[in-house]
Amino acid sequence: MMFHLLILLILCMTATLITSFTNSPSMVRAQKLLLGEDQYDTRTARCDNSTILSTHDKKQTSTAKRSHKAPEDIPHHIAFICDGNSRWAELNSLPKSIGHTKGSARVIDLISSLTQRDVAVAGPGQRRREFEVGQSQVADHYRHIQYCTFFVFSTENWLRQKSETDSIFKLIEKVAIRYQDHDAVQNGRIRIEVIGDINDDRIPEATRNELNKLQSCSRVAAEERRVYEAHHDILTVCLAINYGGRADILQAAAALAESIVAGEVASDCINEKEISKRLLTSNIPDPDLIIRTGGEKRLSNFLLWNAAYAEIYFSDILWPDFDEKAMKDAIIWYQNRDRRFGGRKEKQSIHYNEVSGPINQSPV
Repeated sequence: MMFHLLILLILCMTATLITSFTNSPSMVRAQKLLLGEDQYDTRTARCDNSTILSTHDKKQTSTAKRSHKAPEDIPHHIAFICDGNSRWAELNSLPKSIGHTKGSARVIDLISSLTQRDVAVAGPGQRRREFEVGQSQVADHYRHIQYCTFFVFSTENWLRQKSETDSIFKLIEKVAIRYQDHDAVQNGRIRIEVIGDINDDRIPEATRNELNKLQSCSRVAAEERRVYEAHHDILTVCLAINYGGRADILQAAAALAESIVAGEVASDCINEKEISKRLLTSNIPDPDLIIRTGGEKRLSNFLLWNAAYAEIYFSDILWPDFDEKAMKDAIIWYQNRDRRFGGRKEKQSIHYNEVSGPINQSPV
């Protein structure tokens, strides 16, 4: 009798241990792997995962509070693929020319915001969630953005109807004339650079002349400001007109070949630097952030050489509607990127205490 009771007791204890082990977090995760999602207890999974995520969030929050990113986390050079003008016009039952006019107005408004440098964005070390709920009051400004490039007209845009390309260049001419007298240009706060082949015979001569005038007057004013102001804050605005990334690389390679033939460069000294300094973009840094509006997800032959390590942000918003909030969202997204340029950053191992938070940090 005692033997039977002992056997029964052992069986009960074994059943209890099996039940406890089966319901443990480790076993639950093992069940998920072995049985698959369809046979997995989703209610138990949600409870287990919520516990894990809660701990993970605590670690992230504590780490975010202790980190201090520099203003360099604001991109110094932002390039824009301003897509969606024609679709915006169609959606509003308007001619395409009105869409391009609206798009050019958005470019002007954005440049004005960048020159005013008074629109706050997420500050150093802030995550988007912290910025939105107001957990941190740290803010930065557009003043850290020193270059912006707009893809105005590509080498492939010549495939469009002549009536549309004519209207685009007429609009470019009007904007160039208007901007020559703009306070920001006259005061040297903006330097205009045109990249692309504007000597193309297909470009109206009047448009070419006004673009050259705009470049010239902005350069002179910017240089004067640089001389007389020790802490100048000049924004360089690059207009990519009749520009194509492949065409730029091709002409740079041709120029390098000529230099080799002329004996100016040794054939065994060909490197990236020799190509880069012959590009149309040689006087501006590579973009940190490329923003494409309109929902398409491609570079469309834009800054192909320069975009090697750019962060690329795609927005579904059509360019004429890409407002300050959309711009802020793009910059916050960029701030949360981990830019390693092919290398690795030293990580910190954090020993976490549920009560007091991180108690020890050491390099991994």
